[in-house]
Amino acid sequence: MLDIIKKKRWIILFGLIALAIISYMLRERYLSLILCFIAINSIAVTGLDVLFGYTGQVSFGHAAFYALGAYGSTLLSIRLGLPPLLTIVLGGLIATIFGIIIAFPASKLVKHFLSLLTIAFGQMVYMFVSVT
Repeated sequence: MLDIIKKKRWIILFGLIALAIISYMLRERYLSLILCFIAINSIAVTGLDVLFGYTGQVSFGHAAFYALGAYGSTLLSIRLGLPPLLTIVLGGLIATIFGIIIAFPASKLVKHFLSLLTIAFGQMVYMFVSVT
């Protein structure tokens, strides 16, 4: 057991420092908001890392899925009066459904054609959100 701790002591030390910073940030409202933005953007960038890093494909549509989930969650919460935790899950499902719909035609595209499809999808979502 001590050998495992000795080998991973830098990871454990980094984790404890990160935990101390996070616990300090949660004490103040502004720093808590910054921490939420860091977490949300980390999730969004992880998807880009998987797509571009492992497949070499370029996608410009990640912001559209991000917007669909956030906008859907907000509309469900405001217009239908659903609890925010439920609307967050439903917003993720909305983005997932649109992702599945886009994935079928996108799976046949390569190189710059995938980029063009995702740009077009992002613009359609932007137009939809701007009008409503």
